[in-house]
Amino acid sequence: MKRDQGFTLVELMVVVVIIGILAAIALPNFYQMEARSKEAGTKSNMHIFQISAEDYSIRNDARYADDAANIASIMPGGVSGLMNPFSRSAGIGVSWEDRTSPLLDPPFVAGLVSYADSSSQWYNIKGMGRNGQLLLVLTSGQ
Repeated sequence: MKRDQGFTLVELMVVVVIIGILAAIALPNFYQMEARSKEAGTKSNMHIFQISAEDYSIRNDARYADDAANIASIMPGGVSGLMNPFSRSAGIGVSWEDRTSPLLDPPFVAGLVSYADSSSQWYNIKGMGRNGQLLLVLTSGQ
């Protein structure tokens, strides 16, 4: 009887070690995939902001908004409708913000969508990822 129990414990230890190895391989991939999906969510928010900026322009005789709050107010859900995929919160300074110049970089807040205009003639939208600014920059006329 003791011999069978010994094999059972050895087999159990082998199974635990195999599960540990699989977890060690799978967890880093899961965390990388999760980060990529949050950055994709930020890019989606940037696109929503761009569509709303173009909608604002159509409503205002081809003039772009001079303040991001004007755009946010016509987005689905209003000024608090855009949710930051990293912090899962919404609102100005958290999920979106108005930059003073298109040349400036947005502040480092992961998931932030940043809008800036140039005298209501054109705009750009920048987004922040987990490690810094995303490579995607949306501008008027795209």
